[in-house]
Amino acid sequence: MIGTLSEGLFALSAIICVAACAYVTVAFVGIRRFRRRAPRRLPDGFAPPVTMLKPVCGLDFELYENLRSFCEQDYPSYQVLFAVRAADDPAVAVVERIIAELPGRDVSLVVDPRVHGPNLKVSNLVNAFSAAKHDVLIISDSDMRVGPDYLASVSRPFGDPKVGVVTCLYRGVSAGNYLSDMACLQINEWFLPSVLVSGLIQGDRYCFGASMAVRREILARAGGLESLLDVLADDHMLGKVALDQGYRVELSTYVVDNVVKEQSFTALFAHELRWARTIRILNPAGHSFSFLMNTISVALIGAAVIDLTLDVDPLEYALLALAVVLRLVLHDVVSRALEVPRAAPYWMIPLRDLMSFVVWAASFLSRDVRWRGERFHAKRDGTMIQAETLETT
Repeated sequence: MIGTLSEGLFALSAIICVAACAYVTVAFVGIRRFRRRAPRRLPDGFAPPVTMLKPVCGLDFELYENLRSFCEQDYPSYQVLFAVRAADDPAVAVVERIIAELPGRDVSLVVDPRVHGPNLKVSNLVNAFSAAKHDVLIISDSDMRVGPDYLASVSRPFGDPKVGVVTCLYRGVSAGNYLSDMACLQINEWFLPSVLVSGLIQGDRYCFGASMAVRREILARAGGLESLLDVLADDHMLGKVALDQGYRVELSTYVVDNVVKEQSFTALFAHELRWARTIRILNPAGHSFSFLMNTISVALIGAAVIDLTLDVDPLEYALLALAVVLRLVLHDVVSRALEVPRAAPYWMIPLRDLMSFVVWAASFLSRDVRWRGERFHAKRDGTMIQAETLETT
């Protein structure tokens, strides 16, 4: 009986380790396929007028450079609406400076304290939406940065009437300290490949807050932005709304920059735990198996189990060596494909892998998330309740 159990554990560990290594191999295919995609070919002159909605709260790192990049587009007709809740928010001065420096651009600021639901970002957008002029709407987070060709790239797919939403991947650009390097590794070498692997398996289905472009009519049929007010992952829901109406979600060839400056390990861990719990709520089955992305951690655990069961030393060493080599190669492939300006050092890869595994495990301990200083409880359907509301009911 004990021998049979040991053999079973050995087989299971070996299968899981091989599956983790296979995941990295598939990720290579996804990255290569993405980088070889050509922009859509559409009739010359196709450039629909666009409104960009930018919710802003507080001073993100290099906020001025981030926001201004969206206001200096090589594009014939676009509007930029910044939305802020509080008049004393330090971001107001940054936006007002940009408006003063670009007097010929259609850039404006909406300050409105009204809160319409627990998702404060969407609440900000609802307050600004009435000022939106155009039928193609783009929503993007305030910590993103783009080049002057961004709008032309993102709006091009709307020449196909079957495309309802266009979204972008984003690459982490480190501010220069080791914590920021760790954060960017998670974005570039864990999150981004997972999106491309998912796309290979089931097609493009999700949006990302880095950049979401949507037809106004799609939002209107879904009940407007108000329909997203109690949703934890509004970006995920926006993709679902388009698919439910028979439109396609298209992943743009454009990659947005997320300039990252992490000040403390506690803040970094809290950010990543919120993302992990969000994914777990939206896609519980996929998240349960996402530990396979942590190739080195899986190989370490598998090697330990193998050693405890049948003591097969050569296989342990082979699995560990294969896992480390594949993860280091993925690091090089992603750094080149994304043209990452500051690639993290090699010694950080195993540490990042172990931390990602710990975050994954911790995501199963609770449904509570912290967001912009507020605590929320996420329900199984992806909606959320503010902690104060939960405690008083």
